[in-house]
Amino acid sequence: MKEFFSFLKKRTAREWGMFFLVVSIGVLASVYISQSFGFHPCKLCIWQRYPYAISAVLSLGLILLATHKNMVSVFLFLLTVTFLIGGGIAFFHLGVEYKWWEFNSDCVGGAFKAGSSPDDFLARLKAAPIVRCDERIPFLFGMTMAFYNVLTSLALTIASVFALYSLRSNSLSQYK
Repeated sequence: MKEFFSFLKKRTAREWGMFFLVVSIGVLASVYISQSFGFHPCKLCIWQRYPYAISAVLSLGLILLATHKNMVSVFLFLLTVTFLIGGGIAFFHLGVEYKWWEFNSDCVGGAFKAGSSPDDFLARLKAAPIVRCDERIPFLFGMTMAFYNVLTSLALTIASVFALYSLRSNSLSQYK
């Protein structure tokens, strides 16, 4: 375990940026692929994607400005906040699924298309899947995607704090 932390501590700012970029794009790609296979997201599922899109942009900034120690700190701090917010949204969704609290969703899918007739709109509205945020749809080992997103967001928050701490405590040689 000591070797693992030693390995992580030696990573550069650019390598941390690449890590966060690959994870963010990977999560976004996986939800896009699952949606193309017929998994329809609810409103809270869609909200959980925004922090990953923001973290991908922040990761690009971290990669591009990896030689500036202060900017690295700013980007890593913003990534930490973004992952915390994503985890909060995921935890809220988990609470809705387990009926710890209520969320009234008005999401019924993409029935409205600009320039369509009222009859087309009604037909698409009737055919659109209604996905409720409070329905538990087990994904893997009986747990939902919101549960796994809580874990992923927590892990990424810890990783970004570790990256910030390790880069701030090391010499400037890591800013390449």
